[in-house]
Amino acid sequence: MDSASPSSEQPAQPAGPASQPSVPAPLQSGKHACKDCGKEFGAPESLEQHVSAKHAPQQESRHKPAASIHSKSGRKKSRTTQYVIAFIIVVGLVYGYLNMGSKPDDLDGIRCESMEFNVMHIHPNLKIFVNGTDRVVAANIGVSASCMYWLHTHAPDGVIHAESPVKRNFTLGQFFKVWNRTQRDTLPFQLNATPSQVVVDGQNHTGNYWNITLADGQKIELHFP
Repeated sequence: MDSASPSSEQPAQPAGPASQPSVPAPLQSGKHACKDCGKEFGAPESLEQHVSAKHAPQQESRHKPAASIHSKSGRKKSRTTQYVIAFIIVVGLVYGYLNMGSKPDDLDGIRCESMEFNVMHIHPNLKIFVNGTDRVVAANIGVSASCMYWLHTHAPDGVIHAESPVKRNFTLGQFFKVWNRTQRDTLPFQLNATPSQVVVDGQNHTGNYWNITLADGQKIELHFP
């Protein structure tokens, strides 16, 4: 009986050890590794110098976006403030223009204002006689609902109020122009009339009474026939 021939199959080779994942070599004793790049140093001072030289600029750059955000926010707030200021200025200009449009025109360099001024503030007194009769200098000459001329009256007592934001001369003729514009129906004489006598502070005045320069406490009398 033939002996069984040995099997042609080769015996299975034992499987080799399973491949293991690569594990970084452990840090040698006494070594200090950089957390950013893993480089090792024998002394902590060397590690600090390395971090300061190689990684400090990167660490600083990480904070730049936040700084940029704050900068943009600041610029935005500043721009908003500028818009608000510009809006307020425009509103003020429009308001002033509308108010000016509702006032009478300036008259012979005399403005009609919404308030009184004290830079120049004088009070001459005017008396008008027609045929020997003392006539009333009306109240509120030069005063309207929206403004008051620099030359005006408050009461029917003959006191002229010359109140201006600048120091300048005013004449009696300018006051009559304001009177004629604002209360023409209360004028006790025709503006082209010639008085028979003009008295200023007790002295006869021989010139044109329209050119009399007004002064504080001054007393003016006009006598018409």
